Amino acid sequence: MTGIGVVGQVIALSYNEAINPTTVAANASDFTIALTPSTVKSPTVRAWGSGSTVYLDYSARVPTGDKVTVTDKSGSDGNTVCAANSTTACERSGQSEATSKLGAPLAAPTLVSLSASSGASVPSVTVTLSHPIDCVTIDTTGGQYKVTEGAASGAGIGYAASCVGTGPTSTQVTISTGPLVAGATVTVTYAPDSFGPVVSSSEGNAEGAAAPGNATSGTIAA
Repeated sequence: MTGIGVVGQVIALSYNEAINPTTVAANASDFTIALTPSTVKSPTVRAWGSGSTVYLDYSARVPTGDKVTVTDKSGSDGNTVCAANSTTACERSGQSEATSKLGAPLAAPTLVSLSASSGASVPSVTVTLSHPIDCVTIDTTGGQYKVTEGAASGAGIGYAASCVGTGPTSTQVTISTGPLVAGATVTVTYAPDSFGPVVSSSEGNAEGAAAPGNATSGTIAA
């Protein structure tokens, strides 16, 4: 490990080279997390890797003023995190990284507007948020957003989601949908799955997770 960062309840660990994501135990057992001076501990519920970064989805936000220390160990998969294309060139157990004390939480990003068109080749809804979010906290399966058209109810029609643009942060998210009817009203509600990450602000280490339930509506264009 060469670095650590915290955005909302997601802890990002950076490495000096690309990693083998299959050596990251999904139950986060490759790591021990310590918060100081906090005495309340909450387990990490999910871990995954991409490129040269491992992400730990902590089950509660890190309290303001706490220092986060992450130490790696051999997990339930029988290894620590290993280099790309290897299951033997692995991090030495006991390596650790720590943050400085986290600052006061900033305002949560909220949905403020949307645009949608029935004539698009790939039907989708694009929502605009109140301020930039960290794109790594977007669930690409669309599990964080519920899209309803007209008076429809139920699970919604969102299928996949992604940040608009190619940068690490964005103020817009596009959610693919089924066919949309011109002139109807479409509503997007933030309703994250219990097992997935929350959408979080991009502003440093401050906690900025969006509160579930905020929504925005608009009319579908032809």
